[in-house]
Amino acid sequence: MQFQPKDEKDFKTFAPIPKGVYDFEVLEASDEISKNGNEMIKLNLAIWQGDKVICRVFDYLLSAMEAKLRHACDSCGLLDRYQAGAIHAEDFIGRTGKVKIKIEKETEQYPAKNSVEDYCCRAGQLGRQHEPDEPPRSNDWPPF
Repeated sequence: MQFQPKDEKDFKTFAPIPKGVYDFEVLEASDEISKNGNEMIKLNLAIWQGDKVICRVFDYLLSAMEAKLRHACDSCGLLDRYQAGAIHAEDFIGRTGKVKIKIEKETEQYPAKNSVEDYCCRAGQLGRQHEPDEPPRSNDWPPF
């Protein structure tokens, strides 16, 4: 592998976006098994502000996180599948909605980063509503 050597000052650092409610699109989703052996869905979300992707966030949905799972399904227009008691990662791909983003504090090992606090339901249970027929965004997003 060849590369251009850089000094520490040349590295770009990405600061977390402010906490708040943002539009999102599910770019990728996969069915996974957690460290504890439980089924989960791993989501790769593009976080939008206006017509620009401002960051990407990974989130993990587990049945043990009952409210968050239901809210994610509701936000993505998948409440009927949630009510049926079975949902798969592929059901989320390309779906859009609104998400409440928080900032996880810096630790000794990792810098501060954004994560999903919860999803905003289409019915407005979290005080925010969005249009149910919102078209999917394009995949013209910058790689982060």
